[in-house]
Amino acid sequence: MDYTEPSLDSWTSLFLLVAGQGFFLSFLLFTSVKRQERANIYLGLIMFCFAFTLVDYVGFWTNYNHIFPRLAGVYEPLVFLFGPLLFLYLKQLSDSSYGFRQAWPHFIAFGLVLIYRLPFISLARMDKVKVLQGKLDELSDVFLFPYSFSIFTGICIIHLAIYSFLIYTLWIKKVLSNKAETSRTIIQHKWYKLLWQLYTAFVVSYFIYFVLVHTKSFNRLQDYIIALSMSLFVYTVGFLGYHKPAIFRGRVLERVFLPNKYRHSSLTVAAAESILKKLLQHMQVNKPYLENEFRMNELAEQLAISPHHLSQVINENLNKNFSDFVNTYRVNEAKQLLHDPAYQDKYIIDVAYAAGFNNKTTFNKAFKEQTGMSPSAFRKQQLGNASKAIA
Repeated sequence: MDYTEPSLDSWTSLFLLVAGQGFFLSFLLFTSVKRQERANIYLGLIMFCFAFTLVDYVGFWTNYNHIFPRLAGVYEPLVFLFGPLLFLYLKQLSDSSYGFRQAWPHFIAFGLVLIYRLPFISLARMDKVKVLQGKLDELSDVFLFPYSFSIFTGICIIHLAIYSFLIYTLWIKKVLSNKAETSRTIIQHKWYKLLWQLYTAFVVSYFIYFVLVHTKSFNRLQDYIIALSMSLFVYTVGFLGYHKPAIFRGRVLERVFLPNKYRHSSLTVAAAESILKKLLQHMQVNKPYLENEFRMNELAEQLAISPHHLSQVINENLNKNFSDFVNTYRVNEAKQLLHDPAYQDKYIIDVAYAAGFNNKTTFNKAFKEQTGMSPSAFRKQQLGNASKAIA
């Protein structure tokens, strides 16, 4: 193998810059970790592994691994961490109780590959340089098993593809388990989807590299495909993380993934949660919905917030419009009145007015949507249950 002096070009310099950003992001993620934010540990490890692998690749392309041979080949076991770490990061976001007892089987492949490649990784400096220069015959006794680049790369692709499928399945389950599209679930779904797409792009680039390397026309620029996909992952997470610091506090991105209707809203997720808590308490304690001509502007004024932010909180956090939200409380009030002995002789329309409705048609429709029966049928059922209880 011909040896050339170590040197950097524009591409390898770019990849080193990306690797530096990856290490910086991993540091931010590690230092942001609190007890309830363990998912960031996995994301930080992913960034670290990608960054370290880029450094190893650059060392190979530029021959700097002959000067710093200790780092050469370390990336090979790390490839078997990419999928598990991303899967566990997303799993931890959806289930914080998912601990190491459930997670450890995902690291078996990494452990086996590390053991297999440890004789090469731990070689003395000069011996490792000889291996890098292609003098494998002199050191064949250090390998536990014969090393085949094609077989090893094929195993990597299979492992990466399996986790692409597992992450996709995890994302689909997340979508199906959250029927109501609140702002938080919308953000989570699209964050899952984005990371799966970025990871899958990396897997596809790895496969393309595997195919191209066996063609006669293979060149250095094609060799950069995998590094480019890694760079895309690092820069995307880095950009979103820089502009949306909530990701480093264990929260997923706030504004990037919200619907177009509220894309330019100044309301943050934290502020929305605070307004929601205040809203629900106000509705329960003060019962403003009992007013027949109750309007959103009045409710917003009572809560001292803008009508636009109030509408956004109700739409995104409760997946309802204002009318349905208020009618939910009115129907619950009507159910209590229909069960109240003092209202047994009252007309249904009187119950509707007392609950806050201003006409019988709206009342009957809202009541049937929530209970599956008309107010009259509900009253008869309650009277029948009461008679059985007395008997």
